[in-house]
Amino acid sequence: MIKLALVDPDPKFTEEMERLLEERSDMAISAVALDLNRALVIAREQKPPVMIFGPGVGTEASVSFVRKLTAEFPIGCVVLSFAATNALKMTANKANVVEVIQIPADPEKLISAIQMAAGYAQQLAKKEEVVEEEHKCAVVTVFSTKGGVGKTFLATNIATSISRMIEGRVVLVDLDLQFGDVGIMMGLNPDITILEFVDNTVDLSVKRIDELLVTHKSGLKVLLAPRDPESADSITGASVTSVISALKEYADFMIVDTPASFNDNILAVLDESDEICIVLTMDLPSVKNIKLCLRTLGELKYSREKQKIIINRVETNVGLKVSEIEKALGMSALAQIPSDKAVSLSINKGVPLVVDAPKLAISKEINELAFYYISKYRPDWVEDNFAAAG
Repeated sequence: MIKLALVDPDPKFTEEMERLLEERSDMAISAVALDLNRALVIAREQKPPVMIFGPGVGTEASVSFVRKLTAEFPIGCVVLSFAATNALKMTANKANVVEVIQIPADPEKLISAIQMAAGYAQQLAKKEEVVEEEHKCAVVTVFSTKGGVGKTFLATNIATSISRMIEGRVVLVDLDLQFGDVGIMMGLNPDITILEFVDNTVDLSVKRIDELLVTHKSGLKVLLAPRDPESADSITGASVTSVISALKEYADFMIVDTPASFNDNILAVLDESDEICIVLTMDLPSVKNIKLCLRTLGELKYSREKQKIIINRVETNVGLKVSEIEKALGMSALAQIPSDKAVSLSINKGVPLVVDAPKLAISKEINELAFYYISKYRPDWVEDNFAAAG
């Protein structure tokens, strides 16, 4: 059934519409507004598929209102006018009015216009669904319950690599709120941090988000940790959820660096993550910690499918093989990042290694990992931008 909202200050208009529709089972009047302010309230609360504007509203006012209304809601609008000239119809059509009908209205023509308006509303609704489906931000959280395994190094380099490969918005979030090192590793000054972002999470525009993020020379957008460790206490799990939700609307890819612990902030971002990138190194304490980490993630009901392990600083002759680590953890490594002295040099320079020394084996491995994320979460970009290059 098509639900109609009527807009006109004259009750006689409503009575005429009721008489017109009294024998129809496919249409019904669901709301009546005496003015445009009330019409806006009805549109927001009831979302009727069709809205009919009577002559008492005024044709120009109705057309102007419809232009704004259809930009926000999937509603098909019909305007009744005492002077439905061709010029008026053209203006109304540009404002997304489905039909302008001359008063007195031909009943059959009005019924037909209502049906057309309902169809138009369906088209608008489908377009909104497509837009929502098209924008999907992939969230990859780099995590470990063992400190010193190279989480921040990997997070900064993966994010930088993705940012250099694609044209979309890539955001790196430093969620190590007390001792985050993303800024140092990327040579960025923490003039703006997550504290300012938390204070502005209501009704954030794209422009405002741009202002609250620090832009790296690679094009990567970075949300830095607070300057003072004690400031971390003011950021709650709810705050982190708000930040991540806002950035998911803004970004195409988000890489999150984390501290080596489970807390409310970490659980908040893990809930929003598409993939949990769990980092360990080739030593028994690290393997033991990650085994406990995987068990805890399972107890917290995070799916095994989105948990991936990355073995960092891979080298031979350390008394432990990659195959032994994989067997102990019960899963294969997504990537094996080789050990290289160039890592320390790039960190001290404040330049991501994939930029500072792109030809090294370690940089190539990280670039392959970045490409894996792009191909997994945005295969359309791979098809459009990488197929031709082979």
